[in-house]
Amino acid sequence: MPGDSDVDLDESSYSALILDLQGSWPEHLSAWLSLSDEVRGSEYFETEWYVLDYQSKYQDELSALLGDADFVVLSGDLSLGTTVRGMSVDVYTGGIYVGSIWPRKRYGNERLIASVRSGSAVGLVHVKRWSDNVAAQVSVSSESDRGFLWLDQRLRALEEQRRSWDRYEEANKFKGESFDVWGLRILELKNSGHYAEALQMLIPVMNAEFQANEIIDRDTSSEFTMQAAIMYRKLKDYDNEVRVLERFFESRRDWDGPVALVKRYKRACTLARSRKT
Repeated sequence: MPGDSDVDLDESSYSALILDLQGSWPEHLSAWLSLSDEVRGSEYFETEWYVLDYQSKYQDELSALLGDADFVVLSGDLSLGTTVRGMSVDVYTGGIYVGSIWPRKRYGNERLIASVRSGSAVGLVHVKRWSDNVAAQVSVSSESDRGFLWLDQRLRALEEQRRSWDRYEEANKFKGESFDVWGLRILELKNSGHYAEALQMLIPVMNAEFQANEIIDRDTSSEFTMQAAIMYRKLKDYDNEVRVLERFFESRRDWDGPVALVKRYKRACTLARSRKT
């Protein structure tokens, strides 16, 4: 009613319209639109992107994802991992491990780690080719992978999730100390060449980590397995190297694991057979 300055409006008699604007890089939106309906969901939100750490180690894997394209946005699977600095997020796409997000406060990575810890297991992986390298970053999807739940169903699901995490937190230790603390001790022994002593400490810690992750139905990070395999190779104990790698592969739910571990496993099997002949 423009011009009717003397008219008092009753708030209950009209509706307030709110315009909510969100921005996105054109290449991100274009790539999202090219995804299948099952992958992209019904809405797009340009959320915060997190750069994967130590990307130079995974240039072959990232280049393979790009193919001939200059950039792609793919669906990604996110799971919690363990590093010497604490809890991290391991990132996979199409069954390929492409790197991890380490706990770096400077870049706000704790927000992503907290989101994945609370149950956000699906994300978007943006891979782009630059002049001298291929770079990747990840964002947590706004769409829930659990579908719609009524309020009472959500509350029950959250309560069950809380109980599972309480059990996990209790089991996420070895002899009363976190796996991160043990990881630092093991790394010190490994770097000083005390492989047998490091393995004596690592194997029970690794077994405890597997058991803890089973509580929340989560894949275990490959970090401890890789360290064990490296030290067994140093000791020329190829049979045990094969065993720890097979234990890791058997624990996976949908795929074998990082390409580096698959390659190491094939080589370890060859070395174990050659020693017996």
